[in-house]
Amino acid sequence: MVGVNLFFALSGFLITWLLLGEEEAQGSVRLGEFYFRRAFRILPAAFVYLGVMALGSAMAWWHLKWTDVIAPAVFLANVVGVDAYVGHFWTLSIEEQFYLAWPAVLVAAKWRMRVPLTLGWILLSPVWRQINIRLFGAAQVNWGRPDLRFEMLIAGCLLALLWSRAATRGRLEPWVREKGTLIFAAGILGVLSPWVLPRLAGGAGVLIAMPLSAIAYALLVLVAVAGACGPLSVLLNWTPMVWLGRLSYSLYLWQQVFCYPMTGRWHERFPQNLGLAVLAASLSFFVIESPCLRLRGRLHARFFPRRSSEAVSAR
Repeated sequence: MVGVNLFFALSGFLITWLLLGEEEAQGSVRLGEFYFRRAFRILPAAFVYLGVMALGSAMAWWHLKWTDVIAPAVFLANVVGVDAYVGHFWTLSIEEQFYLAWPAVLVAAKWRMRVPLTLGWILLSPVWRQINIRLFGAAQVNWGRPDLRFEMLIAGCLLALLWSRAATRGRLEPWVREKGTLIFAAGILGVLSPWVLPRLAGGAGVLIAMPLSAIAYALLVLVAVAGACGPLSVLLNWTPMVWLGRLSYSLYLWQQVFCYPMTGRWHERFPQNLGLAVLAASLSFFVIESPCLRLRGRLHARFFPRRSSEAVSAR
């Protein structure tokens, strides 16, 4: 869950940063263009993975129901029970559900309201979680519901809103660079708060821990973005890590077949499972993702002629 939450915080930061950059450069955010880019980035590789899962089920390699393919395809895997082979789509579903709403909220909200809105969302999220527990009982709540999982994404959005303001960044960046290691350590402690504070403070600890951990994940992203923690910066800029970063989406899709123990077969055993996951991700990246992104650039120039293809490619 630490990896999932960090993924959410980083995703919220990146998407919001790009939207704000577009707003600054062009004067507005075009939602149609945003969803066009998003569809070409996410759908082709995801649909190929789901197609392979459906084919494998038809050949009796594994046994999926039709809902196991349809629910992830329409990004509802977090609210509909699905097979383990597509179970990881719950995180992608939450992300895509969030991005159906967040860009429109960002466009509608005035600048002075954006930071209070996101901060209030983070602070109120544990209260809403407790209301659901009181009303339905913890065992009956679907903890994959988007309204119960958005705070990590929102924390990344809040960081992007603050970091995109030149005046705010100018004041914070020297301090972040000077105290980067300390901020990183504080972020790690904050990440641990959901396991520690409830034991120390009961129900009050639960209410405090969730927003605190959301801010903590944003701090970890901040240290990485600012390049403010020497060893971490060296690791993230290490060539193999950069290469894995390029493959990250395809690796996210295909690791489930190899790294999630379901059958005990040869392809799920260490260490060959890691190599096979990277091989499948590489094929997905070079055969599916890269050609689709090139096609996106050509179609973008046709349907959105006022934007430069260089700017689109950068996103």
